[in-house]
Amino acid sequence: MPLPKLTRFSSTTFLLLGVFFGASIPCLAQVPPTYLSAGDTLEVVVYREPDLSRNYTVSPEGKITFPLVGEITAQGMDVEQLTAELTRKYSRYFRNPQIVVNFGKMTWNKVYVSGQVHHPGAFTWSKGLKLTAYLGAAGGVTQGARLQGAVIRREEGGQVRRIPVDLRKVLLDGDSSQNLELQPGDTLFVPYGSDKVYLSGEVKNPGAYDYIDGMRLAEALGLAGGPLHTSDLTQVRITRPGSSGSETITVNLEEANKRGDPSKDPPLSPGDVIFIPEAPKVYVVGEVQRPGAFDHQEGFRVRHYVALAGGPTNLGETRKATLTTMQDGLPVTRTFDLQSVLENAASDQNFGVNVGDSIYIPRKTDRVYVSGEVVKPGDYETRQGFRITDYVGLAGGVTTYANSRETLIIRSINGKSQQTKVDLLRLLKGQDPEKNIVLGPGDMVVVSGRFIAHRIQDYGPVGSIVTSLALLLRVFF
Repeated sequence: MPLPKLTRFSSTTFLLLGVFFGASIPCLAQVPPTYLSAGDTLEVVVYREPDLSRNYTVSPEGKITFPLVGEITAQGMDVEQLTAELTRKYSRYFRNPQIVVNFGKMTWNKVYVSGQVHHPGAFTWSKGLKLTAYLGAAGGVTQGARLQGAVIRREEGGQVRRIPVDLRKVLLDGDSSQNLELQPGDTLFVPYGSDKVYLSGEVKNPGAYDYIDGMRLAEALGLAGGPLHTSDLTQVRITRPGSSGSETITVNLEEANKRGDPSKDPPLSPGDVIFIPEAPKVYVVGEVQRPGAFDHQEGFRVRHYVALAGGPTNLGETRKATLTTMQDGLPVTRTFDLQSVLENAASDQNFGVNVGDSIYIPRKTDRVYVSGEVVKPGDYETRQGFRITDYVGLAGGVTTYANSRETLIIRSINGKSQQTKVDLLRLLKGQDPEKNIVLGPGDMVVVSGRFIAHRIQDYGPVGSIVTSLALLLRVFF
């Protein structure tokens, strides 16, 4: 059905509502959105996750299988719904995943609107409809749209032709020569706004900032509050949209700062998207004093990073430490003897460490752990048939500050931690034998302390006498 004829004034007014408020344009309601169906091809980009970014095709059953999250029924969804579903599912694996879904292979009866519009997606093609019709069906352009940089992508003879469109002339000046009739399979793309630059990543205040003539990278970074201490200024990426596609350049801003060389601080253009990456890290986890991520430093080896993490804890199984690194895109894990590395820096197991590598010190699994108010807290070799009281005995017995009636037994059963409270005093007196269970590898005994006992010690010898009498009364009465 052809569009109702509008005057220049009314057409412009309706479209401006779409620009600033995202309102649908009433006269364009006849362009219905088209939902995904079998055979559609999509380009899915997961920001900073190149292994997940690829083209996908909707199966004859209307489904798409994605890495990590599995199968999703895409048929009947529009682009926004699929993007929201992928964001929700990938949020289980990544923090704030940034996902963009674009149409790949064009089906004959659709027109696609993407970029800075309120409702990007596929719309049913109708003969005679012009780009403003589809723009209105997509909810109008956003406030951040660069109206003069729009482009129509059209496949002709197996090649993609790019047709520049000045939406400012169409929307504000009523220039009908720019309001082109779209063909089946066309994509109308509206890029980022021309008066802004966008900063994201490791900056204090990420967001959009007004572009100023002559603005350079360092100045824009200053507007965003400067870089975080976790930033890597040697790999700053600037993505610049254009009518023929986006171009990305990498800048070493740290070198510009050190040398004071303005030529190393590139000028920006309207619409530039600046990303400050996180500094390359090495991860030390498990039984170390301060597990976490540490800046990668050239020449540092396993021994250095374990030292940065404060060294292993008493519970660390240093003979079975692991180093995981990436080789040909796949993780490769090596087990090594950290104890020998700590004793001898020249050890052949003091491996070199690359960006992104992980060092892991596991907990000793063939031990029973006794902690809290015992004379010698620590880990003890698992012994056949040894029970709770036996391991407390190995730990030298309880201290004068022990609240033996509030003793915890912590065990891992079927991968879940379970806690049981026992009265250790009764067990030591031979009572409740069924609760004096045999302990196994990884089990823990935690003897809690008594607040009143700690306070009595403040009263010196008198407090010690009172404490001793109290303990005798507890044992024999």
